[in-house]
Amino acid sequence: MISTRLGAQASAWMVTLALFLPGGAALAREVDSDDRLLTQFIQDGEVVAHPWLEGHINFQGWDEGDRAALGGLLAFTLASDFEVGVSFAGMWVDPDGTGSDEGFSDTQVFGKVRLIEKPVVLSVGTVISLPTGDEEDGMGTGEVEMEFFGALRKVYRPMTLVANAGFRVNQDADVHLAQGGFPRDGETEGKVSGRLGAGLIFLHGERWSYQAELSFETKRYEGHDSDLRFTPGVSFRGEHAILRAGLSLGLTDGAPDYALLGSAVLRF
Repeated sequence: MISTRLGAQASAWMVTLALFLPGGAALAREVDSDDRLLTQFIQDGEVVAHPWLEGHINFQGWDEGDRAALGGLLAFTLASDFEVGVSFAGMWVDPDGTGSDEGFSDTQVFGKVRLIEKPVVLSVGTVISLPTGDEEDGMGTGEVEMEFFGALRKVYRPMTLVANAGFRVNQDADVHLAQGGFPRDGETEGKVSGRLGAGLIFLHGERWSYQAELSFETKRYEGHDSDLRFTPGVSFRGEHAILRAGLSLGLTDGAPDYALLGSAVLRF
């Protein structure tokens, strides 16, 4: 397992170096609220300047099986400094040793308030996970769970730093959840997990941007492991849409071995 993790880290650095090789394009614009990290969209100090409608796909490979999600994210501002939104998905789960299942996953609703804009953008917010997924099939936890976070953003031309910290209250689950949320016989004792995240966004010309992000969360359930992931990604900004893709690599046993990420965002 150690050699596997070391190999994953080496692969992550090679992918990142490939993403950031110079291509001769000059910096042609400023970073704005449409420049976001792939896996930490909500936990960003910035709020959207206009409605954000995103369709996304996420395929994860775990030691215990595979899972995939196809869903959407909608975010908009109720006031200039107050962002709200919802994230939802249909899910396919294929645990090792049993048959696969499909259904809706748990739904997340979120809100955050931007407190200051200078010298850094600073926000606080909360995420509420609603039990719309069937815990018996590994689509969710069967419980209402809440996360609280603080997030910041700071521009250092030609890059932008995004960072966040928070905690999540995880309820006891009626079924035993193995790593990755795969259901097993028994019950699972929930814990309060802490999380840290950071990422860098680099502009490359008028349309391209590259991201590198690191996220960490302590174990959510008794008997689980912490979740540490490294995710390099790339975005292309068109006239009416933004295309985003990335590869997330798990660096601990509590993270998936890998995750393939892709999304398309409509620009209003």
